[in-house]
Amino acid sequence: MNSTISNQNIEIRYIVAYNTSINQEVSSSSLCVSMTRSEVG
Repeated sequence: MNSTISNQNIEIRYIVAYNTSINQEVSSSSLCVSMTRSEVG
């Protein structure tokens, strides 16, 4: 029982870390796009 709970916690942490990394990539890419737009404009 304890092993399954710990496994679920590890999976949740992995999912959260994965989602945060994706959010960081998206925000950084959008920041680059906005910077290039401001330079062109």
